[in-house]
Amino acid sequence: MAQAGFTPIQLYFSSTAAAVPIAGNLIAGEVALNTTDGKLYFKDSGGLIKTLADSATATGNLPGGTAGALVYQSAPSTTTYLTLGTAGRMLFSNGTTPAYSVAPTAGGIVYSTGTAPAFAALGAAGSLLYSNGTAPVYASIGAAGSIVYSTGTAPTSLAIGATDYVLTSTGSAPQFVSQASLSVGTAATAGFATTAGSATSATTATTSTNLAGGAANRVVYQTGAGATSFISAPVTVGTVLGWTGSVFDWVSAPAATTTANISGGAQYQIPFQSGVSTTVFNSNLTFNNGTNTFGTTNVTATGAISGNAITSTTTLSGNTVSSLNTVTAGTSITATTSITGATIVANKAIAASATTGAFSYGTLSYTDTNIFDSYQTSANTYAQRIMQNTNSGSTASVDYIVSNNLGTATTYYGDFGMNSSTYTGVGPFQLPNAVYLFSTDSDLVVGTKTTHALRLVTNDNSADSMTINATGAVAFNGNFGVLNQILTSTGNVTPPVWSTPSAIVIGTATNLAGGVAGAVPYQTAPSTTGFTAAGSAGQYLQSNGTSAPTWTTLSVSDNSLLYYFFS
Repeated sequence: MAQAGFTPIQLYFSSTAAAVPIAGNLIAGEVALNTTDGKLYFKDSGGLIKTLADSATATGNLPGGTAGALVYQSAPSTTTYLTLGTAGRMLFSNGTTPAYSVAPTAGGIVYSTGTAPAFAALGAAGSLLYSNGTAPVYASIGAAGSIVYSTGTAPTSLAIGATDYVLTSTGSAPQFVSQASLSVGTAATAGFATTAGSATSATTATTSTNLAGGAANRVVYQTGAGATSFISAPVTVGTVLGWTGSVFDWVSAPAATTTANISGGAQYQIPFQSGVSTTVFNSNLTFNNGTNTFGTTNVTATGAISGNAITSTTTLSGNTVSSLNTVTAGTSITATTSITGATIVANKAIAASATTGAFSYGTLSYTDTNIFDSYQTSANTYAQRIMQNTNSGSTASVDYIVSNNLGTATTYYGDFGMNSSTYTGVGPFQLPNAVYLFSTDSDLVVGTKTTHALRLVTNDNSADSMTINATGAVAFNGNFGVLNQILTSTGNVTPPVWSTPSAIVIGTATNLAGGVAGAVPYQTAPSTTGFTAAGSAGQYLQSNGTSAPTWTTLSVSDNSLLYYFFS
């Protein structure tokens, strides 16, 4: 029954079971209902009557098929079913339709034939899985103790040999043979043998606990190339081993000689050997017996100077200067080859203007004050000062550190360094092989102090990747743009570009800002969007020309509706 005050809407219908409207009953787009069958029909644009809905077909299900069947498209707009495969089979595509694989066996291995999945049956216990070039197969690895080796096409095994047999090669396969079948022979030299046997000489032996021959207390020596003999045992106490000119023999020890003084020299001069059996005195290096120290005005050597501690009151120079502890000179230390010491400390005053630092190489072309160290050369190539940490550990790095009066080991410092090839950690500063520059507990300032640009270059590009000129203008890839342009991104492949705003396409938005639920957007003016508030239930939206659209209530002048019965 229609609700009071409302006119019911009734479709063309029939209550006769199996009744279907004919083309003459309906016009294109008109619908008709069979209330007994629960079917809804319509007439399409071609004049045909088609079923629009059927209450006997459950919503969300497709007609046909069997339990477990798989739905797929056998052709455009054509749906068919693949019957459920047996338990354990694998679903795959054969290139045109889905299909189920052959039935597997328990423990089998799945592999691809190139067109479909296949199964390799489980091998026997202890079998070895390998590829024969087309499919996986199992091969026996033999009995306990067997050795697995390759024939070149497949694995096979060699049974364990008898006790004390050794493994050798036939040239094509391994084999076990008895040690008795191996012979070093009587060669003059046996290159390598576990036991030298009867060889005259064993160049290399795995182990030699004892030498054949000799007697107690006799000493081994070579009588010639590849010939070993023994010196007779000593019989007289106190004799020593000596060379007679042709053989070794036990001889009496030479009498000891001593001298209280060495002739020549001056007071406190130090003797040294200038040649074999020749002793002379150094007139520069002297020893002070009052203070038990060496002292000199100048220490000079054409060769090397070395000692536990080396001190000179003025200059110290030599080809090589080496000390286990300290090297000290009142004025300078010079070496044409190297200076080595556990600690080398410079104490030169550096406040005055100078062309060299406390540590220096060469002479600067200008003067300055407070120079710790200075390095100068003139070469038509690069000059280097290198710091390298060759450790490849995950925390290894090499760093150049600067700090101020607040600096500690962990605060107020600047760091320029490089991580090792396997460095690990979180963040860009922890990347392996990364070269970095950062500050701790202070700002990091990078720039120029005169009217010059700051340039950043990547990948050795011919143009600056980014330029900040002396007035603060910014360029990308050498382009500063023009007045009123804006910078737009081109992704991560090419640099950003300067664009005129009117040339930028904004695209489409997913949502509009503003409005409330149910409001309808409309253009109030070119490029200006407004909203019409939601209307009441049953109203329709009416256009008002160039004015805003409005919601209007529908007026019905005839409450009667016609309907037809069809049979």
